[in-house]
Amino acid sequence: MVGCSARRAQTQSRLVHARFVTHTAAALVEFDRFRMVRSQTNPLRVRRTALVTALVALIASAAETSRAGTEVEAAASGGTSTGGWACGPLGRANYGGLNAQFHHDDADGPDESAVTFTAGGGADYEDVELVDARCDDDCSTDDTTIPPATVLFGAHARLGYRWESFGIAGGGVVYSGYKDNTDDSVTLQPLPQVEATFGRRDATQVRLGLGVPNATMSRRPGLYVGARFFTDQKHIIDISAGAHRMSPVLNQLGSRADGVWKIPVSETLLARLGVSAALGDGQRLGGEGSVGVSAMF
Repeated sequence: MVGCSARRAQTQSRLVHARFVTHTAAALVEFDRFRMVRSQTNPLRVRRTALVTALVALIASAAETSRAGTEVEAAASGGTSTGGWACGPLGRANYGGLNAQFHHDDADGPDESAVTFTAGGGADYEDVELVDARCDDDCSTDDTTIPPATVLFGAHARLGYRWESFGIAGGGVVYSGYKDNTDDSVTLQPLPQVEATFGRRDATQVRLGLGVPNATMSRRPGLYVGARFFTDQKHIIDISAGAHRMSPVLNQLGSRADGVWKIPVSETLLARLGVSAALGDGQRLGGEGSVGVSAMF
């Protein structure tokens, strides 16, 4: 049902686009005829009109073709999560930062097969507070030491191929963090990335992956299952849930669920709102909120 509605909306958009190109070309021709009547016929003006008409049609057609294939996201995010080092304390990371992601699907329509590419990254300022030394009455300095506040980074990329109802992509993720609570410098952690997508481009999609499910999670990759929904009002809803890396520990997993709602504000621009809930070490709750924009070309 959603796919039929999306296809009808896409067909209607293309008809409006075709009428715009036709009417623009006709208006240019009529305008040039009017000028020739006033200042005698000049064949060079006819050629000029033809060139201008062709250019307008080409630009408008290019905008229509590429609009569904490229998406650029930017979002500011902030949140908290809890993690504990194996031989150290339990800490809570409070973070805030900026994120961006680029996605391109080279198909000209929802039924075609094409190459896909996704890349993104983000930077967070992360401040860790001590929650529990976990050493009873026999505590040393190392048991109560936490990493210093700093800016941490993450980036990811994947290249794939998509058929009408299935897609597969692979790549990698790298992010920074503190391996031990007593570290003064960060460690870079690489991770492979793979994602399988089931469903048509213009209908409900299901995703299974290892890596980064949305634009704000370059520093918190994991194993996830997700879905994308389209509404009749052209809203886009992305959800995912899985086992993800929990700050402040470099390689500890916890449970996390995310939701992203993209609300159209113009033909190509959407407002982006995100929310998540996480359960880290010690069964302590955390979460994240994000706000941004998404542009589709």
